Amino acid sequence: MFNLKQAASKVGISEGLLILWIATGKVRPSVELSATGKGLNGNARKAFESFAGGPDEPGLGWNRFALTEEDVAQLGTMVEQTADKKTKAESAHVKGAHYSVQELAALWCLGVDKIRELFENEPDVIKLKNPPKKGKRAYVTLRIPESVAARVQRRNS
Repeated sequence: MFNLKQAASKVGISEGLLILWIATGKVRPSVELSATGKGLNGNARKAFESFAGGPDEPGLGWNRFALTEEDVAQLGTMVEQTADKKTKAESAHVKGAHYSVQELAALWCLGVDKIRELFENEPDVIKLKNPPKKGKRAYVTLRIPESVAARVQRRNS
């Protein structure tokens, strides 16, 4: 059994990212401890106290979760898949070509909506607009030059 800090360091991610994945439901730990640990004795009591931070600390908060070996293995697979997506996006891009929104989202590990928000009003971004059809919304395709992507990245760093 691992607490959040131990599990995160074992797979090579930050504890904050692991908490985010738990909060969004991307990761579901197998064990959730009770709020006070009442009714526990022996080894179970010791395990609760180590996760809660001590005998007098409540077990609420993110420390209430414990991850098993299986949870950590699944978490490691998720981390590898995330890294694979970024590597594929980097290798698929041709130097000097414009980025699509999906390519930048994979490279920067952000959502497509966030990339659109960052670049929709940026100068030098190519915007291809389709007029709205009857009862439908207008569609806008963005193509982002490498220089613009670098500029936005510098500005937001």
